[in-house]
Amino acid sequence: MKPANTQIQSELTRIELECGVRVLFAAESGSRVWGFASRDSDQDIRFIYCAFMDRIPKAIDRVLPGRLRFSGCDVRHALHLAQESRSELLEWLKSPAIHRVEPAFALYLGLLASEFYSGERLFRHYLREAEARYRAQPWEETGGLGRYLEVLRPLLACRWIEQCRGAVPLSFQMLADTTVEDPAMRVQIAVIVARKRGNAERVGACRIPAVDRWIEAELGRLEKQQQLSELSSPDRKNLEELLQAFCLAEAA
Repeated sequence: MKPANTQIQSELTRIELECGVRVLFAAESGSRVWGFASRDSDQDIRFIYCAFMDRIPKAIDRVLPGRLRFSGCDVRHALHLAQESRSELLEWLKSPAIHRVEPAFALYLGLLASEFYSGERLFRHYLREAEARYRAQPWEETGGLGRYLEVLRPLLACRWIEQCRGAVPLSFQMLADTTVEDPAMRVQIAVIVARKRGNAERVGACRIPAVDRWIEAELGRLEKQQQLSELSSPDRKNLEELLQAFCLAEAA
């Protein structure tokens, strides 16, 4: 059962009190917003915080009953994600389920994310993510349909960027429908998603040879397509201004 919003709000407030931080932004992420969650999927809440003390926790993680997981980073790390045009921050900002927000902070951070947006950086990040998830520890230990979707989503995001389609959507279905031309592969993906949603995530945990071949071919092709020039470091002036406004001022 999906935890009520009141439980999420209560835990965010408890984190603030226990950790001495202020939550500036909190949103849902993961399979529930990508569109392939099963009834047993975790509900992932990602949040950004500033601290009221000199010693700032680098990260805050909590796991609650009901498969409710909280994972937070401080403002400095969020600004680094913005500067690097990282997919996780861009996806948090687009989440349809926002649970806590400081409006001025979210607006400014969104503007910075747009200012520093780089399709090349984002492509490189998604490709590394797909490769890492596919080559991770033995499939038998972490396999299942969820593993395939965790590989396919960043891989299809690379194809979306490669095709110059603009901002990468959260919807896995839109990514698949738009970027996968092979009818047989579209059927394979549809079956995986349907079984995952039906809570057959780990049934058999076996490999699907046709999907493996497609993934390996795409990883090789996209790696060759990756012709990244030297990426200049963006001007940090606006990042430092946001840090001063929403973090250092709170600690004063």
